[in-house]
Amino acid sequence: MNAIAGIITGLTNALLFPVGQSPTWGLIWLSLLAGVMMAVVFKYTSSPKRIKAAKDKVKARILEMRIYQDDPGLIIKAFGGTMVSNGRYLAALIVPFVILIGPITIVWMQLDERYSRRYLAIGAQTILSVELKEG
Repeated sequence: MNAIAGIITGLTNALLFPVGQSPTWGLIWLSLLAGVMMAVVFKYTSSPKRIKAAKDKVKARILEMRIYQDDPGLIIKAFGGTMVSNGRYLAALIVPFVILIGPITIVWMQLDERYSRRYLAIGAQTILSVELKEG
């Protein structure tokens, strides 16, 4: 497991080499690369026709609720249809999501490890709170 982590860290270091040690530029650079990767994967693994049809159906159901706002029965029926259509929309997105969840988790873990914490600089001030128990 440490070997895999070492490889991933080495690849991330190689990707961050062009921007040096700057946390801001590193975050921007990795975010840009991740965004491009997600767009390419999404393009080749999703079904645009299916996604568009599902989105159009959701819009139609919402419009139906707006048009028949005085009829509670039709509102409830349209709301149920909206939920079903929304489920179909999410189902159309599941393949790219499943493919991307692994790489994005790795990128997120690398970003968290590198940029979420920092050590106190020499001479920096901080507040330390302590609760003591008697005895």
